[in-house]
Amino acid sequence: VVDCVSRRLVKISQDVPYICLSYVWGSFQAEEPTSDGKLPLRIPKTIEDALFVAICLEIPYLWVDCYCINQNNIHEKHNTIRAMDKIYSGAELTIIAVVGIDPHHGLPGVRETPRRPQYKITMVGETYVTAEDVRAEIASSAWSSRGWTYQEMLLSRRRLVFTTSQMYYHCWESIHLESISFNVTATYLETLYRVFPQRGVVGDRLEDLQRRLSEYYKRQLSYHSDTVAAFQGIINAFHVSKSPSVFVTQFYGILVLGEYNRDELDMARTSFLAGLGWEVRPASFSSSDVFPSWTWASTTIGGSANSSRHLYPGTIVPRSAHRKYHDIEVTLTCRHESSQVQSYSITKYPSYDGDYKDFWPWFDITTWTQQCEVKMVSSTTGTVDIYDATMTIYDPLALQLGQVHAVCTETTGHIRFGNPMIQVEGLLVVEAVPGEYRRVGIFHSHV
Repeated sequence: VVDCVSRRLVKISQDVPYICLSYVWGSFQAEEPTSDGKLPLRIPKTIEDALFVAICLEIPYLWVDCYCINQNNIHEKHNTIRAMDKIYSGAELTIIAVVGIDPHHGLPGVRETPRRPQYKITMVGETYVTAEDVRAEIASSAWSSRGWTYQEMLLSRRRLVFTTSQMYYHCWESIHLESISFNVTATYLETLYRVFPQRGVVGDRLEDLQRRLSEYYKRQLSYHSDTVAAFQGIINAFHVSKSPSVFVTQFYGILVLGEYNRDELDMARTSFLAGLGWEVRPASFSSSDVFPSWTWASTTIGGSANSSRHLYPGTIVPRSAHRKYHDIEVTLTCRHESSQVQSYSITKYPSYDGDYKDFWPWFDITTWTQQCEVKMVSSTTGTVDIYDATMTIYDPLALQLGQVHAVCTETTGHIRFGNPMIQVEGLLVVEAVPGEYRRVGIFHSHV
């Protein structure tokens, strides 16, 4: 952390309180601290103001990513990013700078940084204040559109937000506005001024985590390669209250369930296969060299907003006890030749204590497949008939080859119109190179 008085990087013990700063990095290029940890002589105005606020609050230690993450040590940087849940949830307070597109704007109302005045009038001994629409101001800010700030907001226990006109405080128990002298929690004003979730990180149900993923998907990132990393802290912090032995990890962004004290569990295979059934609407062709085609992370656009596109994550728990996965095998391959185990069953993955990037960005699957003809509809779209379903294809290679393969990931037995039926779900893939296939869509059909 930064010692706000000495302006040096220091290590503190776990019982020493500190403050985090959440802001928009933008195109800012940080000047590195000196070899002995001294901050540069000139630092961005927002960070300078945050140092001042921390001293005023008598918690003179500030964690700010541009100085506290060693940008030159890849291993240390990676480990710090993976620990974001501990860093932000462990802070006494998070200062949130929602104003500005980079760290040079400052915190409105702090030191020389100006802010818009709030109008007030006194009549018959009563004072009336024009309270700004805090929710709208925060929602429309650049800060609310950035990917990294999403988990910084969710992971923080207490948030002190600096808007253009006032300070806004939100913790798990109360909400305070600078312009209103009382706690607005449990009053009719609460719904008007509640900006962040009331308690906890993401809720305590797996559906809550999927909802957070859909919300995060709309955020912007400067680097597409950060797509999974900027959501990792939320996954780490998630806790299933109804099943305390269950935890969640991820493989290239696909959520995978595991259970403590169990080396092998079919839950991992079930959740991974179900998680492959994500969908983005409206559908279109998207290509990524950063993430494999079978993960939702491949479809995000790093530098622009995704507000017009919606991610519908695959259900990571079976919706029916009749769903079958046990005849389908998934195998991962380790990158490192020195590893004692080159191939991992997906059922073993939750107990792996390394990083998902230790594995190649593909998986081998043993399942039922069917070759399907692509019927051209236009120069950019085609259709595929799979039993009683017709699916639309946008992938240029699939349209050129005129065929795709339907790969089953789960089956469900049930009665439909008095007849026994099997619902089949899975991926539509095209052979990109001999022996390797790319995801081009999903399908749902009845047999």
